[in-house]
Amino acid sequence: MAGPQPEDRLRTLQVYRLLQAVHRGDQEQITKMAAVGVGGLLNLQEPRDGTAALHLAAAGNDLEMLSFLMSLGSRPDPQDHRGRTPAMLAAEQGHDPALTLLAQNHADMNLLDTEGKGVVFYCVRPTRRHGRCLQVALRHGAEVNGLALDGGSALLLSAHSAPACNATSLTLLERGADPNVANQSTGVSPLMLAAQTGSIQLVRALLQRGGLPGARDAQNQTAVHYAARGGFFEVIQVLCAYGADVGVVSVAGRSALHDAAAVGHAHCCKFLAQRGCNPKQKTSDGVLPRQIAKEAGHKAAAKELRRAERTLGKAGGAGPAAAAPWAVALYDWSNEHQAALLAALPGLPDAVPVDRFLEALAALGAPAGPEQLAAVVAAHDRRRDGVLSLADFLRGGRYVAKAFLLAAYGAKKKKGKKAGGGRAGRSAAAGGPACRCPSARCRPTCCVAATMAARPASWWRRPGP
Repeated sequence: MAGPQPEDRLRTLQVYRLLQAVHRGDQEQITKMAAVGVGGLLNLQEPRDGTAALHLAAAGNDLEMLSFLMSLGSRPDPQDHRGRTPAMLAAEQGHDPALTLLAQNHADMNLLDTEGKGVVFYCVRPTRRHGRCLQVALRHGAEVNGLALDGGSALLLSAHSAPACNATSLTLLERGADPNVANQSTGVSPLMLAAQTGSIQLVRALLQRGGLPGARDAQNQTAVHYAARGGFFEVIQVLCAYGADVGVVSVAGRSALHDAAAVGHAHCCKFLAQRGCNPKQKTSDGVLPRQIAKEAGHKAAAKELRRAERTLGKAGGAGPAAAAPWAVALYDWSNEHQAALLAALPGLPDAVPVDRFLEALAALGAPAGPEQLAAVVAAHDRRRDGVLSLADFLRGGRYVAKAFLLAAYGAKKKKGKKAGGGRAGRSAAAGGPACRCPSARCRPTCCVAATMAARPASWWRRPGP
């Protein structure tokens, strides 16, 4: 792993003098030592850390010194006692000019350190400089799907730091990184890590490139569990649009509803229960999701879970036709692929021929069969003229119950008070002025005098006996 070491005290002292000259940038001294010093001095490494002269120049982004040392015969790939090469140190510091120079001098981009990590791992940082280093390493043949000794990949490392390292993750995906390479020991996938951080951009990118929403870790948890644990409603919605099974139960008997109940996100609880997660599923300790929410003081979530339990207990719930799983799945899919549908049917939001509509759904991979699509067309083409409204289809109200629509998850409007309600309202309706006195100065005589003065003269003319 490490390069040649000095064999005696004389060589050791010369190596340290050489490193000092590199640190000072003293090219004249380096030239003299290379000429009259021990043989192969430029490639010797100090005995404590295994640092070579090229390591120092690369870590300091000293391009002139790098070129000078390699022109004198320094090898571009010395490895210290931790297996790190000058290219790795340059990438770790974000020195893309130094990394480019090393790559142009045929530095090996696929060497591994003692942890099994290549130069790509050292580029995973949330800065533009490290992004440029990644581009350099990949252009010169660095392996994008390499696994470290702990079972992780560079994509897993960047997904763990989402959303700060989203640019790095997207670059890795564009250069062929496998979105389904999971950690060999934990089974955690990049999609799970992206869902855990709520990075909707990375979640979409992974799913669009073939990420499996149903992949499970060593605890039998899916990406839906990770998203529910953080209360990320939009991430759960996108996962369902790509066919995620929300009813998966972990080794401990916990469903995604248990995780959503623990953080008290009522919308997540309602959505998961509607999409097939059993609200009556108990953990291995016999605890319901509603009990978890109640004990944590999440009243809104507990209320939604109680409603879900009652709905599940009723025959048919909200109606077998309205709550058909295929209809809900198609609605979720169409909501996520709305832009693609509009692009496939340009200029026809209100009058789409049925044939073109069905062709677009088939081309985009809609999760519905011929009979189900025929039912959707019948619900929208009521005039039987072979034309339907794409906008109506995207709203989903004609083939999915209102409670399942995403519009049902918005904030409810508060009802306004009726005019004339209350004592003050009745006084205003009768024409009497409301009290405008500050509360500290208001006296009964003040308001009574104002009220009497506002009454018309006819009010005082009472009929005689």
